[in-house]
Amino acid sequence: DVSRNKLPKKAKTLLDEATESMAERWTVTEAPTAEELMGADQILFSRSLSPLQSAAALSSLQSLLPDMQYHRWASMPLIISDAFAIGEITGAISVPWDFSLEQFLSFLDHNSVKIGECEQGAMQFAHTIESLIAQICKDLDLDDILVSCSHRDALPALQVLKAST
Repeated sequence: DVSRNKLPKKAKTLLDEATESMAERWTVTEAPTAEELMGADQILFSRSLSPLQSAAALSSLQSLLPDMQYHRWASMPLIISDAFAIGEITGAISVPWDFSLEQFLSFLDHNSVKIGECEQGAMQFAHTIESLIAQICKDLDLDDILVSCSHRDALPALQVLKAST
């Protein structure tokens, strides 16, 4: 039988399943709405913004999102702040609260390589974190571990925990 000669499929991680689910959901339908992205923690607002700036940004997002070429930044959270930037640790894109569609698309064009590198780095970081959690859970016979700290502190915290198991 041919099916016996097939290699076993690699087990999917929770991150793999979540990524596939989001991609499937939002590629079958139109680009997600701003509300859907905020609910999935994919659109975040800087604490430094005033309520008026946040409201203006949300209004812009709601009208511009269908034209923002979501497929080019779908795996990266969008942080509304005061400047354009790419977060190397977080793998997030920051945009000023008063951005225009032309500015955003130009930013994507000029930073496409950097965005790709950040996406890769963020995925590698997530897989490293996920692997450490899986190892610790196995060693301690746990179902899961919740680490509540910054991205920057998560890896060393898990490494210390792993070293002590």
